[in-house]
Parts: sequence; C-alpha cells; structure tokens
Amino acid sequence: MKKANIPVSIILFTILALVFISCESIFEWRRNFGVEITQVVIKEKAGKNTVDYPLTFGHVFKRGDVPSGYTVRVSSGGRNLLSQFDVKSTYHDGSIRHGVISVIIPMVTANTDITLSLSRSSSVNNGRGLNKDEILSTGVSAAIELTGLSGSGYSGSVIANLQEAISEYIQPDYWLRGNVCTEIIVRQELNNSLNALWEVRVYPGTPYIRISHTIENVNMNSRGNVNYALSINQGNVVPVQVYEKSTFQHNHSSRWRKVFWLGEEPPEVEVRYDLPYMISTGMILPYDTSLEINESAIASYYNTWLRSDRDIMGNGTIHRYMPDAGGRADIGMLPRWTALYLLTMDNRMREVVLGNGEMSGHVTIHIREDNPANSFYGHTVSIDDRESFYWLNNYAFQNQALGSLSDTRWWPDMAHQPSLVYIPYLITGDRWFLDELYYWAGFNLYFSQVRNVEASFRPGQNRSFGRISGELRACAWGLRTLSDAAAVAYDGHIEKDYFMSKLINNMEWYLWRNDAERGHGLNAVIWTSTVSSQIAPWMHDFMVLSVTHIARQHSDIRNAVVLRDIIGKYTANRFMKLPSYNAAGYWWPMSESNGDCYSDGDWDRYWNDIVKMNNTVIASDFTGANYAYSYAAIALGASATVTHLENGQKTYNFLRENLSYNTWARNDPTWAIVPLER
Repeated sequence: MKKANIPVSIILFTILALVFISCESIFEWRRNFGVEITQVVIKEKAGKNTVDYPLTFGHVFKRGDVPSGYTVRVSSGGRNLLSQFDVKSTYHDGSIRHGVISVIIPMVTANTDITLSLSRSSSVNNGRGLNKDEILSTGVSAAIELTGLSGSGYSGSVIANLQEAISEYIQPDYWLRGNVCTEIIVRQELNNSLNALWEVRVYPGTPYIRISHTIENVNMNSRGNVNYALSINQGNVVPVQVYEKSTFQHNHSSRWRKVFWLGEEPPEVEVRYDLPYMISTGMILPYDTSLEINESAIASYYNTWLRSDRDIMGNGTIHRYMPDAGGRADIGMLPRWTALYLLTMDNRMREVVLGNGEMSGHVTIHIREDNPANSFYGHTVSIDDRESFYWLNNYAFQNQALGSLSDTRWWPDMAHQPSLVYIPYLITGDRWFLDELYYWAGFNLYFSQVRNVEASFRPGQNRSFGRISGELRACAWGLRTLSDAAAVAYDGHIEKDYFMSKLINNMEWYLWRNDAERGHGLNAVIWTSTVSSQIAPWMHDFMVLSVTHIARQHSDIRNAVVLRDIIGKYTANRFMKLPSYNAAGYWWPMSESNGDCYSDGDWDRYWNDIVKMNNTVIASDFTGANYAYSYAAIALGASATVTHLENGQKTYNFLRENLSYNTWARNDPTWAIVPLER
C-alpha cells in the first residue's frame, strides 16, 4: 500500500494552525486567569459546610500590579470564581492602589483552608448591580426607633425607616456595584442634630443581606449631647428586634454603628492576607514577619477586649483621656492590637481591630459641614471653607460653645492619637471606616490654631495651608493619619485632593524648616515650629517612623523622601556618636543655651550639655529599657527604617544585639519593625 503524499503547504498550514490555536489557548488562559499578584487564604472556623459562600474584603496592591484598565479576578484550584472588583483608590500612574473584592465561593468545607488567587485580568465585567426597585424587592427593611429624647432641646420619639429612605432616593448612592454584590449608602435626617445612616449590602441570588445601622450626632451647627432609648428592628413582613438599649447619652460630635445580617448569616471564616505582599505595597511599615507571636499574648489581649465596654458609646480598649502620659497599647504607628492582628491574622484580634475601629465613632471629633454654601457640605469640616475654624478643647470650638457641657468621658488630642480605622478600612473596604478616617484627618487639620506658616517661607499664606503643628509627637501622629487618608481616599471623593494637597504642603514646609540653613547641626533633629530649647529623642523617632511611612505611601512626594533622610540621620547617628547605652534618653537639649544650633562636629559638646541638663550622669546600661515600650524599643523600630544611611545599620544591629527583642516582641510587636531590602 502506497503512503499518501501530503503537500508541504498543507503540513505547514496545519502546523501554523496548531501554533495559532496553542497561542490562542495561552492567551485565553492569561486573559481569564491573568498574572497572579498574591493569595488570600480562607479558613472555615464554624465547622459547617456552606454552598455559595459570599465574601467581601478590601485589598491593597503594589503600584503597577493592576494597571489602569485592568481589574482583579479571583480563582481557586485553577477555576475562576464568580467575583467583582470595585476600585477605590489609584496611584498617580492610574494603577490600582486599593479596591474591594466580592466573591461567591462555591463550597466552603468545614475546618478547611481555601486558597484564593488574586490575578490581574482585563476580562471581568462587574455588571450593573441592582437598581432601587430590585433592592426594595428583596424585602430589605429596618427601623431604628429612638424614644424619650431629651437634651439639646429635644423631646418625644423619632423613627428612622430604611425602606422610606431608599424610596426617597432618585438614584441609589452605590458603594459596591456588580453581579456578585450591591451595596448602597442611605441617609435619613431625623432632626437638626441626629441622622440615620445605613450601609445595605445585598448578594443577589443568595439569602445573604447585611445591614449596617448608624445614628450620627455630627452636624456642625447643631452639636450637643442627646439622650434616648434605642431599638433596632429588621425584617419586612414580621420585623424582628435585633438590638435594644435603655436610655443613654449620645455624645456630641460622635456616631455609633451596629451591623446585623437580615436572616441568614454566613458562618465564620478567617481571612488570612499575605502580609509580606501588603508590606511591599508601601501601605504598611515592614513589621517582622518572622516573629512567632505567643498564643498567651493573643488570649490575654482578647480577654482584655471582652472585659471592656464594647457597647454604644463605649471605648473598647481605646484610652478615653488621650493626653495621659506613658506607654500604652493604643500608641504607636499602629496600636498593639493591630500589630498583633497583622502578624497572626487571628480572628480574635481581627474582632478587636474592627471593634475598636467602630469605637472610633464614639470619640468626640466628628464634625460635618452643614452649610450648603460651602464646598464640603455633607463632608467633614474643611479649613478651605473655614480658615479660622479650630478646636479649643473637648467642649467648644472657635467662637462656638456646645449646647451641653456635660462630660462626654472623652478627651481627644493629637499627641497621643491612635490609628483606629486605617487597617480596618484596608482589610474590609467598608465605607464606614473610610468616613472615620476622613473625620480624623479633618480633625487634625483644624485641631491647632497655629497652622499658618512663616512669611519667609510663603508670604501671605493663610491658615488653609493646613500645617500640622504642636509638639513633636503630635506632628508625627497627625501627619501619619493625614497621609493614610490621602493614600486611600476614594478617587471620586472631594477629600482626595483636599488631604493630598495638605500633605504635600506639610512636606514642603517641613523640608524647608529642616534644610541645611535652618536644620539642627547634628544631622538632624527635626524642627516642627520655632526654635525650641529641648527635645525628646523618642518623639523624634516617632517622627522618623511617620515620615518614612509617608515616603513609602507617597513615593511621588519627593520632599517626603528627602525629609526622611535628613531627619533620619539623628536616629542613625546618636547611638554611634554618643555613649551608645545612653542614647535612648527622655529629654535633651535641642539647641545651646544661647539659642544657636549645634554644628555637625559637636557631638561631644552635645553630650556634655545633655549631662548638665539632666544634672547627672545617665545610667550606662539598658536595665530599665528592655521592654516593649521603652525608648530603646522605639529607637529600634525607627532605626530599622534608616539602615540605608550612614551608621543606620550599625545602630539597628546594636539595638537588636543589646535588647531582649525576641522575648518582648513576641508579646508586643508595636515596634517590631525590621529593615527593608533596598
């Protein structure tokens, strides 16, 4: 039998076709699955099998990982899952910084891990989401009843009705919108002081609906304490009471939140993010991911949380009187409870992080603009609208006393201000936490009366410049919060440009104030205002950490990078230039007695003045410094961020070698920050 002679042209055509099909298959695979960016592990904790499990979470991304025009697809085990991605914040190049991922997981198996792969893709279409009528047709309904109103001139009762509020909207205010999940923001005014706020999240085709209930007492011109009893009911045909509280005082400038599921609630899962990837985005300082946190530290802090006041107007584990001195769990770049959470992703600590984030609403710093003529109407008060507006004390503001001077039990400040809602917003994407961050950043801008700048820097500059001023630690924490808000502000919100412009202004001024002409000769203690005669080195380390954080979040702000390296020299050098075991001091001279700055070679004279100022020779060991909130521990964290500077690595090594780091950091990792590979 003769072999068939196949023309060469047909063979070539067949080969090309196979190559084409193969390439198309590869392209289709890459289009569908894209390039994996990172992973999130979901661990079932309730011991239940669940079909079509709904999950929504926030996530940060490295610049360029999700370019403009792309989105994030979720897959598991090589299979695409039904998902949507709502973009919230972008970098200057248009790539995505932060977004909210919603996904339906086909099966969550009891006590089993599921790995979700997050990949860059160009093929996902979120869909239109539910319209108003479709949302109402789900039967979603809720009522918040306030009875026995008293205080600030109110009496009687009021009821906030969710269905009525939704019906009054011509177009829903969408926060999440797609085929997997629709979430709308709904408001209803109750009287001149109080308004209701709901976040309604619906997963169509599933029995899952989540309702976040809030009452706010935040309006600019109607502030005063209001007393009432409270009942929250959910359900359309047969409303069910899900919460009640006897008469309590709703403080001025505060708001509260309660979250319930309407009907079925998804069983508990633990969401475990890839912390090294999150750190690589620049949105979180480089915490020591090699630490094995002691279980006893988690259990102990969780028990402290359970014993705290976690109800409406409670404080959780937040310190009410913020000006109190001394080390405590809520002071740091992030609070101790947040550092413990990030290094373990333990659900107990997640509960604390999110719970204290909700307690943030109870702090009396919330002021919303209610003058329709102002650009920030309906938003946190802006110093662009009100240049002369400033915080006087816990009870009054510039030219305006509150309607009631009753004690709110809160005394907020900036010098001891904790970071309460930044991480909660990053990991959940909940609009409520973002609004909290806006309130805190806005508060920091109007906190001080002294926010203008020297005429020699910018003649005629008014107070809308927004300089964060005050003692060094106040500047550190105030700038940190301002930077966080500028980084994650939603691209469509007026706060985005507002906070970013104020941050840029501050970095410009601080760099001008600390240049070679005006800076400290010892390279360099940071000047925050006029020349001062004293400085706390540990406060300076706070500022180094804060400016490093800003430089990592906003690498486009060149002034932040330069400022970090200028002020970082003092942290990098003082343990090498002075007697090393003494360099974690409490209160030192800033300038010579005649007001002159020390010159670059004056470390010996500087040390002599330190001894004179303290009227003693400072103890030359770390006996009293070997604990998690010592000045040496703070310096360790700060030195980790300046190891690229001369003596920076030597300082970090010295502190690691001479402190019992592995003992206390496993219980309290507040300052457990390590050098980044550069």
